[in-house]
Amino acid sequence: MARLLLTISFMAVLLWWLQKETRKKVSLKKHWKWFVAAIIVQAIAGVISVVVSDRVIGNFLYHAIGGGATATLLYIYLIETYSLQYSWRVELVLLYCFVSALGVMNELAEYAGEFIIGVGAFSWDSHDTWRDLTANTTGLIIAWLIYRVYLTLSSQKKSVIKRN
Repeated sequence: MARLLLTISFMAVLLWWLQKETRKKVSLKKHWKWFVAAIIVQAIAGVISVVVSDRVIGNFLYHAIGGGATATLLYIYLIETYSLQYSWRVELVLLYCFVSALGVMNELAEYAGEFIIGVGAFSWDSHDTWRDLTANTTGLIIAWLIYRVYLTLSSQKKSVIKRN
């Protein structure tokens, strides 16, 4: 639940900042389904991490789905909302930067929680952070590929409708 609130808060601040920086009026409601999908996917990841008994696999799935896939859906929401269009290569690099930045922010928050605030152990071994970042990347690649397939199928469907 806390992660969901953090995600919503982060997006609210980011969207406010983007509005101020770009001075571009956009409808934040038009592509709301991508944002809601991100929140739902993040909640599902939280459930999966609790249900999967293997701590390493559960944590990997949590970061792949709740990190990489969720951040990808948030990125899609942003590019759709701001009508940004790039080649698939630039899109993938920007997406990687976005997901990686959020992943690093998460790891820094875990570090702060563990050592500065002392709320408990987030890292189980010396590979935990690296597994988390690998999981984020895996989740983004899978989610991005699904999105690209969706775009392809959607454009094919539109062209069939136009021909009829």
